[in-house]
Amino acid sequence: MKKNLWSSILCFLGFILLISIPWSGPMLSRAYDNYYRNKIDKNGLILKAVVYKKNTYKGKSLYYSYTFDGVSYSDHDQSDGLFERYDFRDTVNIMIDRTSPENTYVIIDSTIIEKNRKPSDETTDAKKLSFRMFVKKFKPLHLPLTIRTSDIQSTAVLKRITGKDSLFINSGYPEETWAYGVLPDTSDNFQLIWLSPAEIYLPVLTTFSKDGRKISEGHLSVGGCGSDCCFSCAEYITVNKDLTVYSVDSIRSCTCDSSGPRENTMKKYIRFMTGSISQKGQIYMSPIQEKSLDQ
Repeated sequence: MKKNLWSSILCFLGFILLISIPWSGPMLSRAYDNYYRNKIDKNGLILKAVVYKKNTYKGKSLYYSYTFDGVSYSDHDQSDGLFERYDFRDTVNIMIDRTSPENTYVIIDSTIIEKNRKPSDETTDAKKLSFRMFVKKFKPLHLPLTIRTSDIQSTAVLKRITGKDSLFINSGYPEETWAYGVLPDTSDNFQLIWLSPAEIYLPVLTTFSKDGRKISEGHLSVGGCGSDCCFSCAEYITVNKDLTVYSVDSIRSCTCDSSGPRENTMKKYIRFMTGSISQKGQIYMSPIQEKSLDQ
């Protein structure tokens, strides 16, 4: 009798366990998922990740890669909704644990993104947009590049750098400053050449980070040209494929009196300087030197 009773009890408990698994399994899974996400949120940081794989093995999962503090990571999130929503190479928002950056989850709720958004982000986004519009004013240039200063005095086809651009180019004459061009390698930074007004327009090189932060700036002209009596010049600026720079001005000058130029005082010389642009956007220019061409 006791044996039959225990058998009945065990059968009953087995039946209860059997019917409770489909109901309690998802509940336990959701509870663990909430615990996992709350743990990440305590040291959370929102990043962008790129989907590199979708997999249906043991459930629909989305695999993505991301970078934090210069280190590359990958993770996945299992969800039918995510699987249907995103495709290969799509960008997704993820929350990572700063203390354990390999722990992440995909954010779908936009309110989480806004809650973690810093007040300064709006200002930063506005600056990035302004910088993109600013860079579009510069025509693409090709290397090697040679600029003859006398050939860049017509600004008819160039776009003006206005007061709105003073966040990036701080010129004393914003309405008389012109965007000349952007050097071709923009993988790490932008290298922009613009024209600054003086007696003539002179080229200036300024480098910026990808988000619009000024890195370095340098004048490309040796500034030897003038308009005095018996004065002539021909300035050339070359930027080579290896981003070395050579600027040279060939000059002829003499002394003038009431009767005009005194040919016996004629001098021929060059003013020149060399320089380079580093991969990180730093500009290095040598002091201007002079060399006589008189025999």
